[in-house]
Amino acid sequence: MISHVTIGVSDFSRAFAFYSGLMEILGHPLKISEGEKNWAGWKPRTTDRPLLLIGKPLDGRPHAPGNGQMTALLAPSRKAVADSHAFAIAHGGQSEGAPGLRPHYHPHYYGAYFRDLDGNKLCVCCHTPEADIERVEAPTDEVAALIGELNDELGALYTPEQRHGLALAAIFQPHIRFFVVRREGQALGCGGVAFLDGFAELKRMYVRPEARGQGIADTLIARLTEECVASGRRLLLLETGSHSLAAIRFYGRHGFRTCDAFAPYTAMPAASIVTSVFMEKAVG
Repeated sequence: MISHVTIGVSDFSRAFAFYSGLMEILGHPLKISEGEKNWAGWKPRTTDRPLLLIGKPLDGRPHAPGNGQMTALLAPSRKAVADSHAFAIAHGGQSEGAPGLRPHYHPHYYGAYFRDLDGNKLCVCCHTPEADIERVEAPTDEVAALIGELNDELGALYTPEQRHGLALAAIFQPHIRFFVVRREGQALGCGGVAFLDGFAELKRMYVRPEARGQGIADTLIARLTEECVASGRRLLLLETGSHSLAAIRFYGRHGFRTCDAFAPYTAMPAASIVTSVFMEKAVG
């Protein structure tokens, strides 16, 4: 129904910094930025519209927020709602309603309200039930299905010799903790963390396509990071393939940075069509 929404601002550079931080939390990438024209826009992760635009009024007159007007932004999780509200207040925004459930809208409505630096009223809300995460200590049909889908997805990108993922039976070892994320009883994703000598490594992270962009991967990475810290390790590593662009972007948003190869992996020649990407994050 909606193509784009434009929010007027008085100081473009200041507003751009504010909205850039907000959109990073919500996972909405920047689509266009023309600082010389004093406008920019963000889009959903998986589609090109609707756009949220900010800019100085074209007629040159001062911007003024309208009474009764509000822009509501979708968040992938309740945590993203709370993080967005906290970011806004910490960076000069004004609270208009703390994060929380509003069951008078519907049972799963979780929202927060605030004003930006120019007084524009914003809402950040999540409409989906909270996801539950549970440790799984033995192979099940549910886990086998998730790992099978992951293998199929990777099989479309990499040859067998380019894939380093653990087989199903190898996941359930004493030094690995493996988790499944469910929403209303349906398994939507999985992932594990292996405790190794001096560091921990992410293993077999996967979210079903229909559940992507809904905070499932965020729930997984948060729990796996907690497990790493609880083990006393302060470095979390991972290996993925250079064709897994969405995964690389996801890990980057969560603070992972590329690093050198670590055991037991070896770096592929730089001229290879497919290379391993190694990433690390200090935790705790």
